[in-house]
Amino acid sequence: HVEKLIDTYPDKHVVVIEPDKRVFGHSLNIKCFEKIISKCQLWIDEDVNIVKAKVHELVTHPLARGIELLPYYLLYEEYCRELLMGCQKMLNDWAVMVNTKRCLVDKWYINRVENAKKQSVNAKELIEKFKDIPGILVGAGPSLQGQIETLKKLQGKAVIIAASTAIEILVSNNIEPTFMVAIDQDPITSGGLHENLKADVPLIFDGQVAQNSLNYNGKKFQMLLNVNRYTNMVIPDLPMFESGPSVGNVVLDMLHKFGCNPILICGFDMSYTDGKLYCDGTKFNQDMSQVQSMRMVNNKNETCTTEPSFLSMKHWFEEYVNRVKPCVFNCTERGLVIEGIENKSFDDFTFDKEYDLKKIINDCYKDFIDVESIKKVNAELAEDLNKMKELLVGSKQLVPLNYFKSWPLVDEYSSTLIYLEEIRCEEKIKKGTAKEQAIKEFQDKRYNIILSNIDKLIEILK
Repeated sequence: HVEKLIDTYPDKHVVVIEPDKRVFGHSLNIKCFEKIISKCQLWIDEDVNIVKAKVHELVTHPLARGIELLPYYLLYEEYCRELLMGCQKMLNDWAVMVNTKRCLVDKWYINRVENAKKQSVNAKELIEKFKDIPGILVGAGPSLQGQIETLKKLQGKAVIIAASTAIEILVSNNIEPTFMVAIDQDPITSGGLHENLKADVPLIFDGQVAQNSLNYNGKKFQMLLNVNRYTNMVIPDLPMFESGPSVGNVVLDMLHKFGCNPILICGFDMSYTDGKLYCDGTKFNQDMSQVQSMRMVNNKNETCTTEPSFLSMKHWFEEYVNRVKPCVFNCTERGLVIEGIENKSFDDFTFDKEYDLKKIINDCYKDFIDVESIKKVNAELAEDLNKMKELLVGSKQLVPLNYFKSWPLVDEYSSTLIYLEEIRCEEKIKKGTAKEQAIKEFQDKRYNIILSNIDKLIEILK
């Protein structure tokens, strides 16, 4: 069947996955593989997780045309099932990511540049400072309501981090978490929440957060998401945390890097428990009629309603714990099952030690980030972008640009729009448009996108 694929699609890139090197070795003795080896890319005896990562790169490309496992589904049923399920999850997560990036990339860059100039302390001071202290990741899901009293008793006995909207619920119930974390760029939901907060809770933020979030009067620590190339250029020694579809995903990585052990998750229903998005105590509940809903079973074996963005959060948790293997337990009372994380109750743990967490934080809150050096780097980046623009306009084509320091910013800023244009180009070819004409049109649009985004970045950096 591989040779048939090659003959049927001579211009296509064919990847062959062979899960058993013994079968492949035996086949070499009875069949000539010259055509397959010369025309295909072979992955032989690879771990299924490595294959899933490689397949993700392929299937998210606009020219990908599918995965065909054929007889191997019968021979290696478990391997194939895990591979296909993994690809299905990754495609859902990728779609969520593309839509998010398409809508918000402008806000992210403007916020990152402006927020880098605000007074804050480098969050690297917090890394490993809470070693072997229990950590609690608090989401704002409906089932948090039943755990409010427990969290009140755990203040000072664990590092409690409120993810986004959870801070409003905790503070309204007289719970002061150890930290709150913000990455949301929405000036109303995120910015308004932190700007008006009446509490003494240190804020940990990434530069993409809404600018008015940093009007908060309390302590502010700046960290870096691993997708934030700009801030990494201007403040290169910030600690990097793994980005995810939800701030809660980021906080799990944060608690792990802070040294917390064990880490307990609560308030992450990732579903509309009893028809609600959030626990009581927040003004941001969602109209269910606007939800792209689907039915699943939660950890109480109840049927619940969820949506693609929740599943993306869940898949991120599952991939992270499988790869990093932190000591983490899910104490959410009524939420989706997170594969790889054992469900527990707070009652299963002993919290018999008090910690002076405020002293640890106060000792870390020193040496503010040098804002003047950031302004200097901004000027250098703007100058670099102007040189890049001159080169592009002078040549009227996309010449190799990797030697420009600012190229990663342009590349990141432009990538989603270019990707969407690439899909349109392929669709035109499918509908019968001359291939050369469609590709020329795509190249022209790609050139114009990059040139336009260089102008935007120069303006932002001023």
